[in-house]
Amino acid sequence: EVTICESEMYGGQASIIDKLENYPGFESISGIDFSTKIYQQVEKLGAKFIFSKVIKVCLTEKKKVLYLSNVEILESKAVIIANGLKRRVLGCPGEQEYTGRGVSYCATCDGAFFKSKNIVVVGGGNTAVQDALYLSNICNNIKIIVRKDKLRAEKFLINILNKKPNIEIIFNTNITEIIGENNIGKSNLLVLLDTICNGRAFEETDFNNAENPIEVVLKIKLLPEELGFFGDNFSPSDSTIIKLRYMQKIQEAYPTIVSFDTGEAIQTRQIKKLHFLKYDTTVVPSKELRVDTQRGTGLLINSIIEKYIKNDESGKGFLESTQIENLKNYINEHLCKIRSFKDYSIKAVVSDKPDEILSRLFFLSDGERKIESTGKGVQFIATATINILCQIMNIYKSKSVVFEEHLYTNSEGKKILPIVLSVDEPEVHLHPFLQRSLIRYYKRILQNKDSDFLDLLKMCFDIDGLDGQLIIVTHSTDALIGNYRNLIRFYQKEGNTSVISGKNLVLRDANEKHLLMHFPEIKEAFYAKCVILIEGETEYGCIQSFAETLDVSLDDNGICVINACGEGSIKPLKYLLNAFAIPSVAIYDGDVKSGQTPNDDEFFTDGLCFEIEVVKHLYSLNQKTIIKEIVCDLNSNAENEILDTDFIRKPFKKLGLDTATYIPKKLSDISEDDSEEFCNMYSSWYMVKKGVLLGRIIGQTLSAEQIPSCYANAIRKAQEVAQNA
Repeated sequence: EVTICESEMYGGQASIIDKLENYPGFESISGIDFSTKIYQQVEKLGAKFIFSKVIKVCLTEKKKVLYLSNVEILESKAVIIANGLKRRVLGCPGEQEYTGRGVSYCATCDGAFFKSKNIVVVGGGNTAVQDALYLSNICNNIKIIVRKDKLRAEKFLINILNKKPNIEIIFNTNITEIIGENNIGKSNLLVLLDTICNGRAFEETDFNNAENPIEVVLKIKLLPEELGFFGDNFSPSDSTIIKLRYMQKIQEAYPTIVSFDTGEAIQTRQIKKLHFLKYDTTVVPSKELRVDTQRGTGLLINSIIEKYIKNDESGKGFLESTQIENLKNYINEHLCKIRSFKDYSIKAVVSDKPDEILSRLFFLSDGERKIESTGKGVQFIATATINILCQIMNIYKSKSVVFEEHLYTNSEGKKILPIVLSVDEPEVHLHPFLQRSLIRYYKRILQNKDSDFLDLLKMCFDIDGLDGQLIIVTHSTDALIGNYRNLIRFYQKEGNTSVISGKNLVLRDANEKHLLMHFPEIKEAFYAKCVILIEGETEYGCIQSFAETLDVSLDDNGICVINACGEGSIKPLKYLLNAFAIPSVAIYDGDVKSGQTPNDDEFFTDGLCFEIEVVKHLYSLNQKTIIKEIVCDLNSNAENEILDTDFIRKPFKKLGLDTATYIPKKLSDISEDDSEEFCNMYSSWYMVKKGVLLGRIIGQTLSAEQIPSCYANAIRKAQEVAQNA
């Protein structure tokens, strides 16, 4: 029997590699997929995995003993110690965030991903210099950042380095922060709201210019039940609108908060009624889920225990085994009302150590192991829900403002707590399904549609529900749920951060219905620097390969491709993209060009459609063999199949040909020298068989010179636009 103890995620360093392309048997695979395949294979062979850290070993006796952090003790005849590698990190902000997304620790592993780019190597020893020398052969320019005033590498390496014209050395310099191109203020907006809504002062580092104060104007829309939260400081034109001016000079210890309309001072205790709850993915779930502290789960369970003791009429024998069992059941009865706890069978379990009976009476488990030994995704989704309750608990227990002052009573006589809930980058810990599941769960509890959570609110805080808004900051298309009106897009414009809200867009009803229908396909565009719009599936299947053949990386340039599924959808999509300040390039079929003067961002095929364009273009280059190869790649027997009248009816109509005189024939019967019949018949076959698969075959087959010019020009135009964005 083999047991493997893993303190973190299986796979070690391999699991964090973005793409693995130098391992035999895999042309290209992500690090996590590679590690998962090995994990599944080892598990299938009978090995047992325990996700817990080995904290102590005793190897001197015949029987070896291992002590684990989850309090398990293992005995074994033999122990294999495979510590793996723990890389040396800089420890600066942004490093962890961009690992695998521009930050790398292996030049030979990842160097190819940075071909023809400008890069930075940090360090002054042999490894740093050797990496820089290796990269100098594939990258444009390299800067070596050295903390001290000289290199520590061996002299012969330094001599080689000095002969490299594309390597520059910068001494006496430290890396203080790594900022990616996505660093345009989305997460900082949450920090700003958190600062303002809690009445806190700005940090000295928040001031861009020490001579100028920070001034923020915040506009708040109140519900009818919330009128009076800020006294009479409402807008003269609308009593439901409150505008606040939040100001602070760098010399001041506290901000000044006044009404924008009346100039009257606003107390901090009033602004805290906005109840901005921020959940940050940088929290450590294992700490938040511990029950032996006065934070996170510990705070919640202690509050549940207080309720239990208060309601225990006997007041005696509390520590008797039957009472402890009753208490455990009582806690779990309420914890299971949190959906993630119910879904993953996470429960409070009684400790077997007497000295932990009071402060450490329980720990969380999924039935087999402590919660801190489970996967990070399970821990995060559990913590994400607990965090809301704990922040409400802090409001509930605060002595600065009576909890009832934070509530309003609705028309049904129910006590409601208004909140604004924010979550920063749920994709850090959760796969796509769990991202959407968590967001929908949040929406349900904010709309008071989850009866279990309502029971929990009633028991803990004696309130009947929440009235909330949800703000999600994300780089993931999977988290974009609903439609474009829910989106606020941050983007760079002339060196500054600009913002566009979908809620403010005004569209015609016909266009809006059209765009709502296409929303799932266009979500990626909100992260793009440029979008290529095409009409059909064949084009969609080939354009990625076309770009690679032209040495244009769509991903590196931030170019997104959208299949508009017809010419009629392209203009409404361009309108929407333009409204969100997303540049786009459109490629139309030639049959809609008549009477139009193309703009710089519009391209048309010379043929009536893409399929006809490919056939006629290849024929003009005398590449008839390639036209046939594409057919055979899709269907090896296609040349010998009889194409009857039904087969060619629709394409002949597009070509303007009469089917009345058509005689059924095979593609192999057609003479290559008869240009008209050859192009018409092969174009007809391409049109009937159009689709993504045909597009991929075309894309992988054509050389750069064989790509239709309108597509080559459109791809290069998109690259130009993206690089200037």
